[in-house]
Amino acid sequence: MEISVSDILEARGGLRIKQDVALKLDELKLLTPVSVDLKLLGNKTGGITVTGALQVQAEMSCSRCAKLYAQTIAVDIDELFLPKDSQELAELIGQKESAADKLCVFAYEDRLELDEVLRQNILASLPFFPLCKEDCRGVCSGCGADLNLEACTCSHEKEIDPRWEVLKKFMKDDASEK
Repeated sequence: MEISVSDILEARGGLRIKQDVALKLDELKLLTPVSVDLKLLGNKTGGITVTGALQVQAEMSCSRCAKLYAQTIAVDIDELFLPKDSQELAELIGQKESAADKLCVFAYEDRLELDEVLRQNILASLPFFPLCKEDCRGVCSGCGADLNLEACTCSHEKEIDPRWEVLKKFMKDDASEK
């Protein structure tokens, strides 16, 4: 999705974009177009702020049971674009230790490329451990049964390392004292 900088600067009060964007990500399968509601506003120094929100449905793999499921991803966007030849951008690139909020500044020439902004925001908002449902029970590590659908068929008595077998006697004695 490309937006002409002249369109943004000519629009009084900024330019508002509300549309569905067909975006393809190598890292994630999107099930719907990305629905964006963005406001692009130029400032006196030539910078352009992009604020708003996006929403998309993505195919995720549950971290417990490995089933594929659809998850809605909603992200608030607040990004800054600076002219490619601006002094401010050159200073940010030259700084060895930038403030964290200034590390994600995008450069532009005559058009804003918003696909990369959308991609980065979607990927940054993904859950670390995606779950198909909060109470997903996962799979049995012994027999591989999906514990959400069936009980496992393996023995529930844990095998004990033979070197620790002697301590098992103390566990039984301790239980009988109570």
